[in-house]
Amino acid sequence: MQAHACTIEASAPQVYMTAFSQVPANTLLHKMYQKLVPDHANVCHNLNNDWPPLITTLVAHSHVMAVTFSPDVATLASGTAKETMLWDIHTGGFKKALKGHSSGVLSVAFSPDGTTLATGSVDKTIILWDVHTGELKGILKGHSGMARSVVISPNGATLASGCSCWRAQENTQRPLWCGKVSSIFP
Repeated sequence: MQAHACTIEASAPQVYMTAFSQVPANTLLHKMYQKLVPDHANVCHNLNNDWPPLITTLVAHSHVMAVTFSPDVATLASGTAKETMLWDIHTGGFKKALKGHSSGVLSVAFSPDGTTLATGSVDKTIILWDVHTGELKGILKGHSGMARSVVISPNGATLASGCSCWRAQENTQRPLWCGKVSSIFP
């Protein structure tokens, strides 16, 4: 809001009042801009006096490029420039590192039952991991470019992936989709 204060001030009063009504009363933003609210305007603020608390901060060892929650929302997987990291959502604690890609992890996806994690990487591979043991279940090769995205179907029978396949002569990127990998999932 602070970055757009000039635009908000120059805009219709309704826009300003709507935005300002969402700023908690005990915050610096509220104190700074309260004097700009016209005396004849009655601003009804939300019920919060302060911004909601930050639950926790998870500190990765390198740049985080992808995150996803497990289906039971107990685990968070993060893909970093070096590895895939698993985190306990309830405690904020680090669970384990999954190391197997030779380059950064760009995409992470849990199977519907939460037992398998698929990771796509700059190294043009997709690795399937056993979430509980951290063991590698399989490596899928065949992308001609980075495996930028992975997703597992709701029934767990199909994995789709997308890559950036650079074609210098056309200066375009094209997605590549993989088919069924049901033999890997129980």
